[in-house]
Amino acid sequence: MLSLLQQLADGGTQIAFDPNHRDMLWDNAEIAKSFYRDIAPLLTFCLPTFDDEQHLFKDQDPTATAARWLDWGAAEVIVKNGSKTALLATPSEQSHSYPIPTERVVDTTAAGDAFNGSYLVRRLVGDPSRLAADAAHTIAAQVIQHKGAIAPLA
Repeated sequence: MLSLLQQLADGGTQIAFDPNHRDMLWDNAEIAKSFYRDIAPLLTFCLPTFDDEQHLFKDQDPTATAARWLDWGAAEVIVKNGSKTALLATPSEQSHSYPIPTERVVDTTAAGDAFNGSYLVRRLVGDPSRLAADAAHTIAAQVIQHKGAIAPLA
């Protein structure tokens, strides 16, 4: 898989990756960490979730998560952090995006995927990262107010 991703990256394809780490999907933590290190230089967008990264890497805060992925070679890192601030980081700058407060949280199952999809669409049409993340928070806030992974359109 890494060789295919390398070919795509070499050809100019933008690659997005959400580690969405789950222990049960890996033989051991070291194999997962090694894969993450290997894939990082190929990534245009890396979208980890702080809780997952804290569990696997013992990160103290989202800044540590972003710094590690950037050190490994990811171009842009967006550390999602549930109802807390998302950290947006590149090698040259950092900023934050604040989630939309919601009174009624029904199901957070698809919050990360909703955020990722919205963020990536906005970035690919040329929006700056902060604007893309703000839009992504808006979509995620809508999704979590409904049961299941797909919010009603109306």
